[in-house]
Amino acid sequence: MATTFRNASSDDPDEENVILQQLLRRMNFSDRTYAAWYLVLTIALSLEPQKIEHWPRVILLNLLILTIITVTACYAKRGRVWKVAHDWYPILLFIVAFEEIARLSLAFVPNWQDSWLLHLEQALFTQPPTVWLGHYQHPLLTELLEFGYFSFYWLLPVVGIVLYVKNRECPDAQTERPFRLWMDALAIGYVTCFTVYLLFPTEGPAHTLSLPAGTRVASGPFRWLVLLVQRHGGVHGNAFPSGHIMAAVISLLAALKWSPRLGKWLVLPVLLMCVGSVYDSYHYLSDVVAGAFLGLAAFALAIHLLRFPRDMA
Repeated sequence: MATTFRNASSDDPDEENVILQQLLRRMNFSDRTYAAWYLVLTIALSLEPQKIEHWPRVILLNLLILTIITVTACYAKRGRVWKVAHDWYPILLFIVAFEEIARLSLAFVPNWQDSWLLHLEQALFTQPPTVWLGHYQHPLLTELLEFGYFSFYWLLPVVGIVLYVKNRECPDAQTERPFRLWMDALAIGYVTCFTVYLLFPTEGPAHTLSLPAGTRVASGPFRWLVLLVQRHGGVHGNAFPSGHIMAAVISLLAALKWSPRLGKWLVLPVLLMCVGSVYDSYHYLSDVVAGAFLGLAAFALAIHLLRFPRDMA
């Protein structure tokens, strides 16, 4: 298939609409989802730029990302390198967008909203689950739960590579669905998370709760790795719902559906991740539950959307 746009007649008043329609046809669901998100976000930020520190950089970054999405979609069929870049760029986009949203946490809603979640947990439990777990300290328990939390950082690449290899082994329209569905479900989940982070900003229990003395003092290898990641890539905010749990649940469901042997091995790490997120005071229990339900909903929605050939890529 030719990768250049069909030339519209110069005297055609709908020339721009024709070009836009051709571009949208080249975009898969993830492309369109992220492009729409960054377009809306950029417009919203441009309306009140005084609320954003270094706003010209933020706007330029968003425009650059929109350009990358457009270019990779247009050139995806021009060669293997372009196709791989188009298929995998959302993995890097998750990281870039997550960091950007954290810096914009209070741009639209000027106050943290953790009190709502604290009141909810107070109504359901005698003490917040994060504080309750803090009373159970043992080096082996800490290291086990740190392994669970750290699992997020290898879970997505492993599941993605397995699904991608399956696609290459059987390169037909039907087998494009596993990898595409997984990536599109993540797009649904992450854009939903980003929207909630801006409209309902929360810090997380590490900033709102007093934990028992001596909490999490163990220093095993996984504890060290988690602290290393948090020192260099941690953010302030983006707590509810948990994007980590959302993405992990989607990846687990995709693995169970298309690679059951791998999926069975991932059940325990994902469960440990859920407990470890609360244990490490990165998330309230409500963050984890909301993230898990969002992952289930996004996966189910992506399956429905990918029944239609136009969403294949």
